[in-house]
Amino acid sequence: MASAPRVVLLLDFDGVIVDSPAHFREATCDALGALSRIPGVCVLVDRFYDWLAGRKKGTKGEPGVLGRLIGYVLYPLSVRWNLALAKHSKVLPGVRDALEELRAKGVRVILFSSEDWVANYKERRVELAGVRDLLDEIMSFVDSASRRQLLQQLLEKYPDAVFIWVDDRPHRFVGNLNDRIVPVWFQFPATAAWEKHVAEKILHLRRVKDWNELRGLVLSILEKTSQDGKKIGN
Repeated sequence: MASAPRVVLLLDFDGVIVDSPAHFREATCDALGALSRIPGVCVLVDRFYDWLAGRKKGTKGEPGVLGRLIGYVLYPLSVRWNLALAKHSKVLPGVRDALEELRAKGVRVILFSSEDWVANYKERRVELAGVRDLLDEIMSFVDSASRRQLLQQLLEKYPDAVFIWVDDRPHRFVGNLNDRIVPVWFQFPATAAWEKHVAEKILHLRRVKDWNELRGLVLSILEKTSQDGKKIGN
């Protein structure tokens, strides 16, 4: 039987493992172009995203509001949107090397991410990205309540582990932390705005800008747990 992990790494998918947030508009253009005969549809998509980007600032390079909207309205269009997003998205540099090393050292790696707009599609996107073999588990939540419930289940399942929770949207940490959870904001893209009003609510929030920094942080926490056997978090 495998020994219980000392460190559990919780990873968001979009903006942490893959660079999909930068490609929402391309995916929307592909999906609409494949199913519509509207002349210049991609021009209209560009104008919409440019307008939206000017009104809404956050950690995402480009919000996927239009993709979410069409996902609610037309299922076939949403399927095409997710496939197009998977096609455009690329795994971030350093992901494979870092996760292979961390898992070899006993870190349990769990995808902890919101469900895509097509039910159960996150698993398919993980497969298309070629990273399924790097993950021990895949857990998806649909809202803040289910996220909190899944997090509690994990804390009970691994009662002696330190959790390193990595997300590119720090507001998800608010109200969900305890002394066993280390919150890490993955700043992607590197120019993403710092949500100061959110960060001020999160004690001991760490920030990394790439997978080299994240790998170093996880290894340092793993070493500390090995040395003193104590839980470290907030």
